[in-house]
Order: sequence, then C-alpha cells, then structure tokens
Amino acid sequence: MLDSRNGCPTSAGTQTSNGVNIIKNTAKYIFAAGATGFLLFFVTFAYAQTFIVQTSRLHQLELEAQSRSRQMNLQVQERRARAKAQNEQMLDDLQQNINQIINHEKRDTLEKIINEMEHINLVWTNHFIRVLTQLDNALQKIKSRSEKVSANGQKISQTTAAIKKAETAIAAARTAVANQVSETYMVDITKIPQAAPTKSSQNNLVGEFRFQFKTLRNKLFSDLTLLRDGAVKDARTAVQDTLQVLLQIPNVNKEPAANSGTVGDLK
Repeated sequence: MLDSRNGCPTSAGTQTSNGVNIIKNTAKYIFAAGATGFLLFFVTFAYAQTFIVQTSRLHQLELEAQSRSRQMNLQVQERRARAKAQNEQMLDDLQQNINQIINHEKRDTLEKIINEMEHINLVWTNHFIRVLTQLDNALQKIKSRSEKVSANGQKISQTTAAIKKAETAIAAARTAVANQVSETYMVDITKIPQAAPTKSSQNNLVGEFRFQFKTLRNKLFSDLTLLRDGAVKDARTAVQDTLQVLLQIPNVNKEPAANSGTVGDLK
C-alpha cells in the first residue's frame, strides 16, 4: 500500500498504528461531545425545574387568592339575599302608604326610587369586590417576587411586614364591603302620614316621601363614599406601599440561580 504523502509503500504496522490513533481520536471526540451534551442537559433541566417550581408557587398563591375571592362572594350572596328579603318585607309594609297616593305616575316614581337605591348599593359594592380581588391578585405577585428575592440571599423582612399589613387591610376592606351589602335603605313608615284624597293632604304625603328619599339617598352615598375613601383606599394604599418596599431591594428582578438549594427554598 502506498503512503499518500510520498507515494512510498507503507507497512502493516504503520497502518495498524494509524487506525488505532483514529479510533482513539474518535472516542475522545465522542466522549467530549457526550459530556458537553450531558452538561447542557443538566443545566437546562435545572433551569426548567426552577422555572416549574417558581411557576407552581405563583400558581399556588393565585389559587389561594381565588379561594378567598370565592368565600367573599358566598358571604356577599348570603347577606345580599337577607337584605333583599328585608327590603321586600318593608316594601310590602310600605305599599299601603304608597297606595294612598292617588296620582299613579307619582306612585310609580316612588316605587322606582326605592328599587333604585337598592340597585345603586349593589353596583357599588360589586365594584369594590372586584377592586379588592384585583388588589389581592397583585399582592400575590409581589409575594412571589419577594420569595425569589429571598432565594437570591436578599433580606425581605420589611417586604414581608408590608405584605402582612396589606393582607390585613384587604381582609378588613372585604369585611366592610360585606357589611355595606347588608345595609338597607327603606322609608320609615311610622313617619308617613295618613292621607286624604284632598290636594293638600296628597301634597303632604308626597312631600314626606320625597324628604325621606332624599335623606336615605344622602346616607347611601355617604356610606359608599366612606367605604371607598376608607377601607378600600387603605387596602389599595397598603398594596402600593408594599410594591414600593419591594422595589427598593437591589436586583429585585434577578431570577434565582438554577441549583438544588434555590429550588428547595422556593418550595
């Protein structure tokens, strides 16, 4: 066999030696490629494991928030049903006084006003419930990020304290909203005079209804405004303050290192 470099014949020993070298080099290459692939797989697996655990933790927090929201909705439904029953009973008791009004248009207007106040209370309290649900969800994201920060070795004691304060504020606001749902705004029938068919008597009757409706409407909006600017605003402010405390931590957006210790800390 000829040597490819000079055209001279090569011995069998030389051929065997070259073959062995090729096999060794190939084996080294395969081993190096395999080791690199294994390391890449290990790193990818570690990052994936960390991501799954972090995502699962956030999902767990979100599920807990959803559970609190459902409990709130059930409580509100029960209280709203009781308030509606009370309103219907008081409206039945009031109907006799309303029927004293000869003018059917005025009578219909009074009944609409009574139902309108119940509707206004329903709309506003539903809005507050949605706001508190959104605040609770936002707080869970803050809590998840604070746990990641802790996994990176940062101190989060101030953030943890702020989170607890926000949780307390949200719970207090939910209680206040549930109490508002229970409120009824109905005319006091003991103050409605007995009316005769005369014009002056009818005017006095309608005037008393108007006065009471104005008083009840003012109380309704006063209660709703107090709730909005009180407990609900306190909850919103507490969540905003918690976010500001968290953002003061250095490297707050840094993801935890992909290692077993980090994964264990996030569980």
